[in-house]
Amino acid sequence: MIPENPKGGDRSISRRQFIKSTATGVVVSSGGIAAAAQNQQPLDPNEPIELAGQASGWQGQAPQSIEGRQNPTLQLQEGEIYTVRWTNIDGQPYTFTVQNNQENSIKAIQQLQGTTTDNKAIPQSKTVKITNSLSEQDESQTLRFEATPEIAFYRCTVHPSSMVGEVRVQS
Repeated sequence: MIPENPKGGDRSISRRQFIKSTATGVVVSSGGIAAAAQNQQPLDPNEPIELAGQASGWQGQAPQSIEGRQNPTLQLQEGEIYTVRWTNIDGQPYTFTVQNNQENSIKAIQQLQGTTTDNKAIPQSKTVKITNSLSEQDESQTLRFEATPEIAFYRCTVHPSSMVGEVRVQS
């Protein structure tokens, strides 16, 4: 039941009660949003992560959960190997790296050179911190890395402020 206004009159809510109930609703609602974000399922390691590179940001292409999102958060499962395929869509130079919380690149990436006749990826023999730069429009690059807890971001080192996305690794 709504209490009567202390100054008399109708049974409307006082200003203090309104502010208190609104603040409570915001806190409850914010907690629900944070919980939903934390409960997001990791991406399927058998499905390549596809991104389009343009100076304004990485554009999610696939899987469906990141499609159409700019610099989408990548929710990954610890210990799984993920494949990323990205395409240069505007002809500017781009690279790809994964980084820790201090924004230092981690030597974790294997660039893929192609596929065998039975469609298995052929990795380069070494891991690198940063991929080779691509500067031709429609040029693509495929790489893979193991999801480890130290990975916090993926980034283009040529456009570090606009082309950066968060990585969350679940154990």
